[in-house]
Amino acid sequence: MKSAKILALPPTNCSLIQNMEVFRCSANRRKSRSKSWTQGLLVLVLLTAEIALCVITYNVHFSSATAGSSSAERPNGRQKLLSNEYCARSLSIFGSDHTRTSVSQMHRASYNTSQYMASTPNFKTSMKSSRLRVMAISTKGMDAPKSMCQWTLFSAALNKIPLEIYGASPSFQAGLQKLRDDETTGDGKSVKVDCMLSMLCAMDSSESVLMVDAFDVIFQRPFDEIEHLYFKRWNAPEFTVSTESNCWPNWVEGICGVTDQPPVPPGGTPYINSGVMIGSVEAFKEVMGRALDQRKLGVLDDQAATARVVYENVESQRFLMDHLSELSSAAYPPKPIYNEIEIEGRGYFVDPVSKTVPMMIHLNGDIPKDVYGQKMWYLTDGRLNNDLVETVRDYVVSVDGERVTVGDMCSSYF
Repeated sequence: MKSAKILALPPTNCSLIQNMEVFRCSANRRKSRSKSWTQGLLVLVLLTAEIALCVITYNVHFSSATAGSSSAERPNGRQKLLSNEYCARSLSIFGSDHTRTSVSQMHRASYNTSQYMASTPNFKTSMKSSRLRVMAISTKGMDAPKSMCQWTLFSAALNKIPLEIYGASPSFQAGLQKLRDDETTGDGKSVKVDCMLSMLCAMDSSESVLMVDAFDVIFQRPFDEIEHLYFKRWNAPEFTVSTESNCWPNWVEGICGVTDQPPVPPGGTPYINSGVMIGSVEAFKEVMGRALDQRKLGVLDDQAATARVVYENVESQRFLMDHLSELSSAAYPPKPIYNEIEIEGRGYFVDPVSKTVPMMIHLNGDIPKDVYGQKMWYLTDGRLNNDLVETVRDYVVSVDGERVTVGDMCSSYF
């Protein structure tokens, strides 16, 4: 992940006035008492070279530093036009009025933010309210399956994640059925993209979103640390997708070959995993819209479609990959079993490749999830620890725009 900080200029004693777009350079060289024409010309040549070096260096570093942020704030006309086209189609499938109402009801301004802020005593951020929303798609509604309770909901409650779940409403179900009946969607294999796009199109363009799989994600770190990673350390890149060691689906052309891959840093994983993605609403809509366009080329898998879009644009640094698993680590082999550490009474999985403690663990694929269940610090024999029952049971999340508790969704546990 490239830092968005402007790198230091060479030691030529250059100062930059950005708001006036003026470069001032001072060689501060010892004045020569000789007034010969030759020496004067030499000083002039050196000074000119230093000015050119300042300008070139600044342009290179500044364009690299701001590639992940400035264009997100000023999408061009073509991007907006494409987003509008994608949104019109998506909202027509899922019912624009209902979708907009459900998503707007859970705008961050309507949250009781005291539930989410300052979730770790030793980690404070300067943010009192967030532009980041956390969303997942589940067609189960209030009837959350066991895996969703144990992993996603329980860990969200313990880390104060403002989770919003969409997909169980009648209008949403009708839209899904319409897509499944459409032979161009591959019997519904790529409808996840349509679902995400419908939610994104109902959001405010100034917001950012973290999109996660609903059933198999474990939040390891608190919400304010996720905010800090995205907004402060990463400087809010337009769009970033998680990665994994396994390439899937491996039969789709253009996502598994060596020549298809962008450079991977040491300790990084190379392949896209679309189970965890984060970015600005506008960039997110563009990525999902372009992923829908991949259907015309016969790509019916959402992860393959997303991979193609990101790989085609990775050199521009607009769409990035979390190679070092700072945000999320996908557990599916051939990645080795996670190492474990304990911090302040909590157990954490350490990514065995990058050696980081990811914000989330994605138990993707057919890995034996029960093995991880036996190691979770908040579970004993698959059940929630007694001292945590009240905290988790009473935690509020959103289901299709309605506030409900984890206890309502996982009643068999309480």
